[in-house]
Amino acid sequence: MVAEVQALIDEYSIYNNYWNDNSGHAFEIGSGGYVLAEGNYFEDVDTVLETDTFEGVLFSSDSASSTCSSYIGRSCVANSNGGDLTGTSTTALEAFDGDSLPTPSAASTNPASSAGQGNL
Repeated sequence: MVAEVQALIDEYSIYNNYWNDNSGHAFEIGSGGYVLAEGNYFEDVDTVLETDTFEGVLFSSDSASSTCSSYIGRSCVANSNGGDLTGTSTTALEAFDGDSLPTPSAASTNPASSAGQGNL
């Protein structure tokens, strides 16, 4: 699975995904993409964020972050094993200000048995 965000100006809240055994990359964020990534779990992913072509705006955290509270009304949920998925741009959070976002669960491998190819 690759979350490719390439748009003029779009907001993406990407949460509670389980990436496993990926020899490529999980995220590729192009110009105009505003991404909030939280509650995602990465296991054996060579490159979490494609940094060579990164042109968007990203907020992601590997620990619970209260920074989100003033923008989305709650703390952000930590990603697990996110490696280079470390964007801390509050500009990404500003893009979600006033939006009603779901509250992700803590990052885990739980979706592995009920999601993905063959389980949809």
